Amino acid sequence: MRAQYSHPIWAIDFQFNQTMDGHILKLLNVINEYSRFCLAIWVGRRCTAVEVIDTIEELLKLYQTPTNLCMANEAKFIGHALQEWFTVNGTATSFIPPDSPWGNPFVESINSRLKDVFLIIKLFSSLPEAKLLAEPN
Repeated sequence: MRAQYSHPIWAIDFQFNQTMDGHILKLLNVINEYSRFCLAIWVGRRCTAVEVIDTIEELLKLYQTPTNLCMANEAKFIGHALQEWFTVNGTATSFIPPDSPWGNPFVESINSRLKDVFLIIKLFSSLPEAKLLAEPN
């Protein structure tokens, strides 16, 4: 059964951390702006447009298709594959100017809380550990 929200706008943003060995961790956070529910936290070393699309497609099995995706206007989201996917699936995009966190307050709020309760107090030993701990209970 698909969860229904009256205002399906998803906000997407990245956060960065590292494992004990100094290797980068990249977190892709997907937030429903209406419910302020964190739909997904994808964890990897890097995140391509294809991996973002795969994450969104997995979410579409559970949630109503968003009418709009709100994200930072950065090169990682401007890729041809991502733009093509949005067009084909009828989802509009809203881009937030760089260094403008007030343009995407819901995801920035979640990012701040995630950083305070998860990323700062935990030093991850490996990528699999970070993925496991980021999964919903």
